[in-house]
Amino acid sequence: MKKAVKIAIIACCIVANTFGMDRAKALQPKHVLVPLEGFLFSVDAFAALSEMGMSGAYSSARSSGWRSSLKSLWGVATGQGPDQKALASKFFSLLNTMSYEPACDAKTAPKVLWQGLESPHIVVHGWLQGNKKCADLLSTVHSHIQTNASTTERACLEKCAQLMLDPQKNSATLKSNADALELIKKLCALGHTIHVVDNWNAEAFDALQAKHATAFEHITGDAFISGKVGKVKSTNATVFQDAFFEQHAHIKPADCVVVEIQEEYVAPIRNKPFTTVLCKDSNVRELHATLQKLGLLGDQ
Repeated sequence: MKKAVKIAIIACCIVANTFGMDRAKALQPKHVLVPLEGFLFSVDAFAALSEMGMSGAYSSARSSGWRSSLKSLWGVATGQGPDQKALASKFFSLLNTMSYEPACDAKTAPKVLWQGLESPHIVVHGWLQGNKKCADLLSTVHSHIQTNASTTERACLEKCAQLMLDPQKNSATLKSNADALELIKKLCALGHTIHVVDNWNAEAFDALQAKHATAFEHITGDAFISGKVGKVKSTNATVFQDAFFEQHAHIKPADCVVVEIQEEYVAPIRNKPFTTVLCKDSNVRELHATLQKLGLLGDQ
C-alpha cells in the first residue's frame, strides 16, 4: 500500500513538472510591438469638441454637408462618422495643392494611410518623419488655408490643422484605451516586453507622453517613433520595420509579435519572420483571444 502511494506521488510530480515545463515553454517571453492611435489611444470626443470650439465644430458639420445635427458634430469630433472622413478628405486635398520641398516621386514615396485616406506628402515628410518643426508647418498650412480655402470652410480647416499639427492640442484630444492598457499589463506580468512602434511626430509624441504618463507605465521596451527615426511605416515598403530590427540587433524577429490596426499595413510585412496580428476596429478582446491562441497569455 505504501509502495503504491509512493508511486502515485512520484507520478503526480512528474505530470506536474511536465505541465510546468510545457507552460513555461508556451509562455516564452516575447517582444510585442504595438501602435498608438487606434490601440493605446483613441479620440476623446468631448475633448475634441472642446478643442475645436462649438463654432469650429458647427462649421465642420456644415462644410461636410450634415448641417448642425448632433450626429454630425459627434462624427467630426470622434473621427468615426462619414462627415469626419469627408472633412479629412477636403483637408488632405488642400494640403496636396501646397508647394513643398523636397518634392516627392509618386512612384517611390511611402504611402501612409489615415482612415483609408492617403496622407499628403507634407504630412508624411514634414510631420511624421519630423523634417519640419510643428510650429513652422502650422504657420505654412494656415497661410495656405487663408488664401486657398473658401470662407465657409476656412474655420474648420484651421481647426483641423491645429488638432493635427499642434502637439499640445493633438495630445489633448486623445484618451488612453483602458482595455489595451489592461492587456499590456497582463503581458508585462507574464514577462513579455512591450514596445511602442508607430508613425507619430516626435514633438507630438513627447506631448502625449507628458499628458498621459500613466498610459506608458508598462511600455517596458522602446518607443520607436517615425518622427524620431526619420522613417515611416507605409503600405508599400518595410523600411520602418527593418529599421527597428537594425537598431535592436539583440532582438530576434522570430521572438516578436507585431500588432497592426489596419489591414493595409499587414500586407507588406506578411512574409517577415515575426508574427503579425490584426487588431481590427480596435477590438482588444479579439486581440486578447488571438494572443492567447499564440501562447502569450497562458491560461488567462
